[in-house]
Amino acid sequence: MQALDLVGRKLGAHGGRAVMTFLAEIDAFVADNGSDETLKPFLDGLAGAKAQLLEGTLWLMQNGPANPDNAGAGSMDYLRLFGLTGLAYMWALIAKAASARIAAGDADPFYANKLIVGRYFLQRVLPDAGAALTKLKAGAEAVMALPDDAF
Repeated sequence: MQALDLVGRKLGAHGGRAVMTFLAEIDAFVADNGSDETLKPFLDGLAGAKAQLLEGTLWLMQNGPANPDNAGAGSMDYLRLFGLTGLAYMWALIAKAASARIAAGDADPFYANKLIVGRYFLQRVLPDAGAALTKLKAGAEAVMALPDDAF
């Protein structure tokens, strides 16, 4: 239900202003922190996920109205892609805060461990964003292939 609501109602509201504002916020964060080498893997992961989310958003905005089944079929994948992008953003923020504490001389292993767990996310979880985009862009054909009387 949440995925259908996101795609069917919220995505297109006000011309997509909410999602475009979120994407612009990510762009600003990446640009503002691009010179921090410690954050580079987090920024690269975030920028990649953001690009995939933008691609999925534009695909849905173009293909959803033409065939509402495309919107329904891709809604769960879009929600997953959106969630992974949001998590990538949160991990970049966490990495920035943890790096600042470490740079200030805080030796608490909590901060180093945050960077380790964040890198785990980047390497083992965030790549699922690409699969979500691929499934989203596959459209509704396979989902809608069975006739109604097959159920």
